[in-house]
This record gives sequence, C-alpha cells and structure tokens, in this order.
Amino acid sequence: MSDNPEKWIELYTSAMLELKHALMAGRILEARTSIAARIEKLQGMPGLHERELQALADALCNLRTLERIELHANVEQHGEAVRNALEKVGVHRAGDRTTQIWRRRKLIDFR
Repeated sequence: MSDNPEKWIELYTSAMLELKHALMAGRILEARTSIAARIEKLQGMPGLHERELQALADALCNLRTLERIELHANVEQHGEAVRNALEKVGVHRAGDRTTQIWRRRKLIDFR
C-alpha cells in the first residue's frame, strides 16, 4: 500500500458514495483494509493522533452501518425475486399448498 496518509479517506468516501450494489462490497473492503493499515501505522508513530484515530474509528462504524443497510437491501431484493418467480409459475393462489408452506415459513407474504 502506498505511503499516502489520506488514501483511507479517498477509499472511505468512495465506499460511502457508491450507488451500485454490485460494487459496494468491494469498496467497503478496500476502505476497511486502508483504514486498518493506517491505524497500524499510527500505532507505530510517536505523538498523539487522537483526532485521526477517532475519525478512523468513526469511519469503521459507518462502514459497518453501510454493510448492514446493503445486506438488508439484498435480502429485500432476493425476496422480491422469489415472489416474482413464484407468481410466474402460478404459485400465488391462496389455497395452493406451496403458498401455504411458504407463508408458514414466513419466506413470502402475498398480502
């Protein structure tokens, strides 16, 4: 990794502003890796770096939040895809046995 002390900021900003779901996990990983490297570097440097260490800790917290939001969005998209697929094959009638099983398992909701 380069010796650019602000590289983590660039990668963190890129992750936080990424709009494409397919790229988000990679951006988060890059930012996390860069943040970890910066924390390690600061621990080996003399002097106080409290403000930057706090910024790094805040960035990690924000990335965890972003991951949870992304995971929730992926689950919702998957559920919608399952509902659409089931409707296409005709598993949307209220009395259908498969629909009843799916409802009991709370995997889909046809309301």
